[in-house]
Amino acid sequence: MEFLLKSTTKEKGILILHVPLWIRLVLLCIGSVVLFSLLIPVHEGSPAGFGVPGLVILILLIFGIFYEERWIFNPIRKTVSFRFGLLFLAKTLEIPFDQVDEISVERATKGSIQQTQRDDKESIPQHGIGKLFRPKQYSNLILYLRDSERLVIESVSLRKEEQLIKLKDQIRHVLEQGA
Repeated sequence: MEFLLKSTTKEKGILILHVPLWIRLVLLCIGSVVLFSLLIPVHEGSPAGFGVPGLVILILLIFGIFYEERWIFNPIRKTVSFRFGLLFLAKTLEIPFDQVDEISVERATKGSIQQTQRDDKESIPQHGIGKLFRPKQYSNLILYLRDSERLVIESVSLRKEEQLIKLKDQIRHVLEQGA
């Protein structure tokens, strides 16, 4: 499943990118179904009890529900905040606007190391069975810092590249507003 971080503009031009609420709700529903399926044998008095695979899936779903990834572009404080991890153990990275060099959308190919996409279309199969085995291509929204650090804000398939470009324009507007 692929989703784009949701963008919300707050008062005074603050832009927030975060995991959509519907993702947490879907994971909560799936987790409830898994939990009830684990409780059925216990309720019926079966000696089997909880199954290990079901418990592992339930734990992963709980971690998914409490996972946080949040980017805050604040033109008032002139900072970019990146908060990531579990809600109760999340780490925050703060970057001043003057450390931001540029923001860009770049295409990449899975398995390649930061190489630009080749224009040589003949080397990549475009039809038949070869199409199934070609490397996956995707777009990255990247924040470049002045100290040559590269932070990937979002990574999606090429079919969502237009949405990524709109998001880049929103971020660029906030960065220019704070300058």
